Amino acid sequence: VGVERTVATVSGTVALSVVAHAVGLQPGDEILVPAYGVISTISAFAAIGLKPRLVDIDRETGCMSVARLRETLRPATRAVCYVNFSGHTGPALVEVAALCRERGVHLIEDAACALGHSFDGKAAGTFGDVGTYSFSVPKVVTTGQGGAFVARDRQVLDRAAAFIDHGDLDWRRTNLN
Repeated sequence: VGVERTVATVSGTVALSVVAHAVGLQPGDEILVPAYGVISTISAFAAIGLKPRLVDIDRETGCMSVARLRETLRPATRAVCYVNFSGHTGPALVEVAALCRERGVHLIEDAACALGHSFDGKAAGTFGDVGTYSFSVPKVVTTGQGGAFVARDRQVLDRAAAFIDHGDLDWRRTNLN
């Protein structure tokens, strides 16, 4: 996807939970999610105490409707999770990313079904603050299970990796002997 560093996880669902923590979301924070899709997107956030709110989708793309997102955003909203439904990556995602930046809201891009897709030369998963991927059986690339995430901010990647490794970023090197 054209990034320098990726962090692997046991699943795409876990990747969503980890990146939410890494961007600083706290239990009780509101995150907007599409009203249509797989339940694991919502449960990844609810499992760590976030409050998912549903946003209607665009019937043509299956992705979150930009117009409905504008109506649903409120001061309590701390993040938006945009799902590239069936790999769709296009102008709406660009508009959502701009809206999130304008409002100071984190954008988590769930590109689980969009690995390899791009729009205007930019890879799916790289439009937001963080992007997640899944490698479970029905995905574009599968390892049977697994996930990964990318982030623009190196500190977010480091916080996420530390969270996964229980604070010990060197354990993979120090426990080899």
